[in-house]
Amino acid sequence: MQLRRIGIAGYMGAGKSACAGFLSEACRAYFDKVLIIDADIEAKRLMLADLSIKKKLADVFGTPFVRDGMIDFPKLGTLVFSNREHLRTLNRIVHPPLVAKLKELVFSGAACSICDAALIPLWRVEAWFDATVWVRASFEKRYERLSDKSLIAREELVARMHLQQTLFEEPEAGPWAVIENDGTLDELRKRTASFLKHTCMEKD
Repeated sequence: MQLRRIGIAGYMGAGKSACAGFLSEACRAYFDKVLIIDADIEAKRLMLADLSIKKKLADVFGTPFVRDGMIDFPKLGTLVFSNREHLRTLNRIVHPPLVAKLKELVFSGAACSICDAALIPLWRVEAWFDATVWVRASFEKRYERLSDKSLIAREELVARMHLQQTLFEEPEAGPWAVIENDGTLDELRKRTASFLKHTCMEKD
């Protein structure tokens, strides 16, 4: 199997993490170790560990969001997703070191790495991967999934979804394979297996 690095992207609520999990299960038939890289988790780890990032966040957004070495992620999220310029400012601070960290992990030497990162199209790092997957779901289905597991008010959640879509458009065909995910988890599992099978055949 030649797929050693796979990138997964999609708008919030599309089902990227579920897709990454199913891909990981399938890839274990070919590799002893499969590394899943969750960009959201890595971003929070980086923000908490990097003193320079915390100082910049405190300087820009104020100490109510960064205090005593900790970051109030829910409060910071509410602030930055309420305003496009706030979000861009956060991205300018966090994204450069985050992209560097993700690249390090993707090329860490793992037999197979799967990177779950919504912003792969924004960062234009498709060349890192042997295959890139865009997980697509309707706005309504994505909202339904997000609202089921979030305490965020409807208006704020919808605003966040719309704001994310202003950052980058769904990538066009080319390096991207599309997996539709408006259905059940079982349907997603089957579509993920189908993608892997056909992509491997094309690579052979």
